[in-house]
Amino acid sequence: MSIKIGIIGCGGIANQKHLPALRNQANRAELVAFCDLILERAEKAAAEYGAPGAKTYTDYHDLLADPAIEVVHVLTPNVSHCEISVAALEAGKHVMCEKPMAATVEDAQRMMDAYQRSGKLFTIGYQNRYRPDSQALKRLCEDGELGEIYYAQAHALRRRGVGLGRVHRQVQAGRRAADRHRHPFPGLDPVVHGQLRACRRHRCDL
Repeated sequence: MSIKIGIIGCGGIANQKHLPALRNQANRAELVAFCDLILERAEKAAAEYGAPGAKTYTDYHDLLADPAIEVVHVLTPNVSHCEISVAALEAGKHVMCEKPMAATVEDAQRMMDAYQRSGKLFTIGYQNRYRPDSQALKRLCEDGELGEIYYAQAHALRRRGVGLGRVHRQVQAGRRAADRHRHPFPGLDPVVHGQLRACRRHRCDL
């Protein structure tokens, strides 16, 4: 039995990552609804990746009103993650939200509060945590094989994506770190397993 999924945001990250990956899980995932402020984007995504009869919307509230949808992927600009994720959880949907989680700490807390009230599953797209190398290093740390960890360094290289002009900063919550520094440290955090935070002296290089 396949899970019925709705996509909110049919831009770059949806077409480059989420939709191709979900298509590879066609025996388990059925893409039944697509929403974007630009209807043509939603229609294009539905035509390429959608199940037969997939619906398209420009208002995410209409997508959330469909009781058949079980899971929602929130793939919109960062500043809208909180509003849409909270609405989806309150509508009784499981939520997969792209990183970064939110534009502010207060928004992140609103999302967590909605998740805890909902009884649904909620996750952020920190996929590097599930890489075999990250998992192997995490086990080494937990087993004490590396001793006391007092220094960690991570690197990530990004060669694609839009620039960070003034308008883009407004919708992407303002900082380069919001998008670009999410990759090395979600991979690093489960590896050091909180040990750096417990140290008096530590350094993390970006």
